[in-house]
Amino acid sequence: MGGTMELQIDDVMLVPMYTIKVPTLLEFNRANRFHIERNFPTKQKDFYTLEAHQRHVLESLLNFERGDAYNFAVVGKGRKMIARASLYRVLRDNYLNAHISILVDYRHQHVGYGDKILKRLLKHAFEDLKLHKVSAEVMPTNFATVALLKKNGFVMEGVLRKSINVFGQWEDHAIYGLLNPNEPTVLD
Repeated sequence: MGGTMELQIDDVMLVPMYTIKVPTLLEFNRANRFHIERNFPTKQKDFYTLEAHQRHVLESLLNFERGDAYNFAVVGKGRKMIARASLYRVLRDNYLNAHISILVDYRHQHVGYGDKILKRLLKHAFEDLKLHKVSAEVMPTNFATVALLKKNGFVMEGVLRKSINVFGQWEDHAIYGLLNPNEPTVLD
């Protein structure tokens, strides 16, 4: 599923992460450092370096080609990066599911981009990739994301207790799931 697939949404476009210039991604992540560290913790000491981002862009290409993950940059006018979004942990065969993640630049939050991006990624997951289910893991205190998921039909399926270390504290993660609405349901 390689190539340079682009997904259009009104005034913005999702483009494969590997097509973005590395310094653009680095600037985006540095600008959103607080939100990344709170909601997407990383233990890589070199995460905010050019070299780490070069590796990330290369891994993005490899994952895209293998169909393991689809990492997108969301760009607006002038290819300004306003968000990043991913379908990752893509499983095939008997599973046909993936996890979803979206991070909107703090300067572009609360204007509807998260909802548009989520809807477009779900359309891609269910219609193009023919997945059965999409899941999201979110900190229960991330109220905006929880509301966005619920608004788009996700159902809370459980809590991974103390499953992620954020700033030295073990935190819970809630798991939300959405089944492909285009699939027929099987009744027992």
